[in-house]
Amino acid sequence: MGLFSFLQSDKPTYSDKIWRTSQAARKGMITDALLAIRQGRIPVVFVCFEQALKELIVFLNEQQVPFCELKSDSSDDASFQDKVVYTGNSLALINSASGNSVVRSLVKSGRMVFLFLGHYPLPVTDNKIIGEVKKLSPDAHMTFYSSLDEPVFKFFGGENLIGLLDNLGMNEDEVIEHSMVRKSMERAREKLQTMVKHEITTTSQEEWFEKNVKKI
Repeated sequence: MGLFSFLQSDKPTYSDKIWRTSQAARKGMITDALLAIRQGRIPVVFVCFEQALKELIVFLNEQQVPFCELKSDSSDDASFQDKVVYTGNSLALINSASGNSVVRSLVKSGRMVFLFLGHYPLPVTDNKIIGEVKKLSPDAHMTFYSSLDEPVFKFFGGENLIGLLDNLGMNEDEVIEHSMVRKSMERAREKLQTMVKHEITTTSQEEWFEKNVKKI
């Protein structure tokens, strides 16, 4: 049971699971993905940046978790495998017709589970991704795995919340699933949206902040 999980929270059509560190978030994500496989489901883990995808693949290799990267040439149902974790770039859902066709093939099985390793920094893009998932699978429930050491949260003083959680005795591997923290992260991204007038796309979240956001 995660910290604050005994309290009621008003969740939207997706769930947010938040950890202290990105490493803990990845571990939590893969735990849920493997559970989905044991339940006969097909977990697909989406990331927002190419560098994050490379880091995820390294992590999966280190953990000896079988995976398959979604690509435009893997759209044939016969190419899909059971008992593996699929990985892909979430931006392909809104920018690539071939990316959609691959996911659509998985959705047809009725067993797909949508897992996202982090939100996109800008809510407008994040909402497009969520909206596209709902078009592909109206009954889909998405889970986002985030961490308090992400650039967007650190940028807006996330250390204060970390201090509060420390005082409450939170462990690094303990998940937070309460609306208080989720809304704090949402407000940070909403504030970020007002600061970015002309977005420059990048291959990593760190580079994205360097090129799109001036220091306060």
